[in-house]
Amino acid sequence: MSQGIHHTEVDGIPTLFAYAAGPMRAGLVFRVGVADETLAGAGITHLVEHLALHRQGLADYHFNGATKAAFTHFHVEGAEHEIVAYLDGVCTSLLDLPMERLETEKEILRTEEAGREPGQLPLWRYGAQGYGLVSYPEWGVRGLRPDDVREWAGTWFTRDNAVLWIAGERLPAGLSLKRPAGRRCPMPAVTSA
Repeated sequence: MSQGIHHTEVDGIPTLFAYAAGPMRAGLVFRVGVADETLAGAGITHLVEHLALHRQGLADYHFNGATKAAFTHFHVEGAEHEIVAYLDGVCTSLLDLPMERLETEKEILRTEEAGREPGQLPLWRYGAQGYGLVSYPEWGVRGLRPDDVREWAGTWFTRDNAVLWIAGERLPAGLSLKRPAGRRCPMPAVTSA
């Protein structure tokens, strides 16, 4: 493929490909983040991210996930077959989140939160809603039940609410991103406190 960014599609998910030498890098981004939550349910997106990554275990390649204000990003760097395995694993886990890990992952999130220093500017600018929630603790995590988490994942982590990006020498062979249909969700409204 030539230089530049190429638009394509993988299993109904819009895909951006950029030619790059060296290790392949890829990310699956869902348009859901902290700003889509409520104060009472704060942390549910981060919990889904953790559950989706649990089955990845330890690997010789770099991978991680990140939950931000307006999106959740699963990213990986490695060999072509590692990219395929990681993205397939994330999508498979999102279809059947390991609920036996729910309480353990909640505890991990509480531990992470204890070391986090959220900025106060979003709180003062947006209040206890939308983009302001990034300044609040993940208070909703403690009370989340398996059905709450499954419903959130089923609503937001769909193929219609995702974008895939890949940087490498070619699109990886055998890439399969099984996600249910859904809807493309707009960005959360910007509010003011």
